[in-house]
Parts: sequence; structure tokens; C-alpha cells
Amino acid sequence: MLLPTRMAGPASSSDRTSLWPRPTPRRRIGARSSAAPGGGGADSDPPAAAQPDLITSLFGRLFGARALDDPTPAGMKRLEGTALAAQYPATTTAWADPVAGDSAGAAAIRPLLKDTPLQGAPLAVAYDAATDGWSVEAFLAGVATRGANVVVATTAGGAVCGGYAPRSWLGLGEEKAAASAFLFRFDPASPGDGVAAAKLPKVGGPGLALIDRPGEGPRFGAEDFRVVFAEDGSCAEARSRLGTGYAKLPGSGGRSLFAEGEGGRAALSGLVVYVADGEPETWELDGVVWKSK
Repeated sequence: MLLPTRMAGPASSSDRTSLWPRPTPRRRIGARSSAAPGGGGADSDPPAAAQPDLITSLFGRLFGARALDDPTPAGMKRLEGTALAAQYPATTTAWADPVAGDSAGAAAIRPLLKDTPLQGAPLAVAYDAATDGWSVEAFLAGVATRGANVVVATTAGGAVCGGYAPRSWLGLGEEKAAASAFLFRFDPASPGDGVAAAKLPKVGGPGLALIDRPGEGPRFGAEDFRVVFAEDGSCAEARSRLGTGYAKLPGSGGRSLFAEGEGGRAALSGLVVYVADGEPETWELDGVVWKSK
């Protein structure tokens, strides 16, 4: 099906849905202070030391206790917290807590970000097609080097769907593995409730989670979800066929993220990308390959 040369979309900020407004710029929230340990007087017994797991215990026996305190033993970076969680498929049974200051759109997707680098980070809009334009160039100008991001698409039929990418879109021709990437679709009856949204984790291993090719929009899996911009920059459509790289819709087993009647292709009326509010990633040349620090 050919893209229309021009599609009806939000012509001005007053016409746009109130669910995905551009948030007011703000400073990054500082690190939270640690809660003070409670209870116990001077005569209280000290808390029992946590017992190391089997792998940690074996590592300590092989390399010594000093290696356990080294954050980069033998030159290897230790993975903890969200960095460790990123090595596994996205959770579908736990939800991130609200963050003060979120816009309506950020608050809607916030629950989906459990165990991701964006879980507690203030979110900012890196790209909004309504104001930045419907083109690959505008998209990359906003999102390149911004790290983990959430692509939120609104179809002409009213579906609100998209995907979480743990790595930047750069347009350099990469096929990126990412076990923690996922797709989502909001319940039509509760379009602003992230807890009620269908969250579809990566399946079949981490390979081909993100396809980031020159001149193309964001693409999740070979055909699970992708955005195709019109060459004249007037509009875009999304395409979806679930089940190859990402799970099908729960319950119905549906293979499209879009509204009933839209099938596997849908014209878009809105496209927004959220990132962590702050500075972009820093990149350096490692031989002949550019890598983020």
C-alpha cells in the first residue's frame, strides 16, 4: 500500500491529543538521599551480613576477597541494578513507580519502564513529529546519541503503541541485539494507563531487536513494528506483524499493534520519542568503530 502524499494530522498544538504534550524543560533531578537505617540502640546486635550467592562465593575462592571489592575485576565491569536487568527480557509482572513532575504522556508510559535505565529518570521529549517534522532527518536529529528511549506512535484509528529501545537510534546500518527491548499497546479503554497496557517482550533471543538503517525510521524486529516516513516529509505510516521477534498480544494472540480494522499498516497521526532528561551520550573512536562511553 502506498503512503498518502498528505494525511490528516494535528495541524497545531491545540489540535493535538492532550495525552502526549511536550513537557516543560526542567533540570535533572538530583540523586535521592539514602534512608537512614532504623531501630536499635547501642546494645543492639549488628545486622547479619548478607551471604554471597554461589557464583560470588566461587569467584572469591578463585581470585581472593580483594577481587570481590574491585568494581572492574580483571578488567571486567561488574553489572548491577538496571545494567544487570538489561541482560534479561523485560518484566511483564512488575511496574515502575510514578515520578514527580512527569507530563501526562511520560506518566502514562512510566509504569512500563521497570528495570530500565529510564525507570526513575525525569523524561524529556527528544522528537515530536507534530513540531519537528515527519522526516528521518528530523527524527535522528532529535534522538541520535540520546541512549535508551521510548517510541510512542498514535495511529489514525486511535491506537497508542510503540516500543522501548535500550540503545540509541543512529542510522548507521546496525542490527542491534537487546534482550530488554519490548513493544507495547495501550488498552483502547484506558489509553493513559501504562499498567493496563499490553507489554510484549523480546522472544527468540536478543538478536535483531533493533534494526537501525540509514534513511529509515525506528524498527523493532524484522517486521514486528516499524515506522516508515514518506519521502516528501509529509507523513508516516507504521507497520506491525508480531510474533517474529516480539511476543504476540496476550489473550487474543493478535499480530498487530494497531486498532481494529487497521490491520498490519496504519497511518500515523502522532509520533513522539521520550529519553532521559539530560546530556546526550559521549562517543569516542575505538579503532575504526565509534563507541559510547
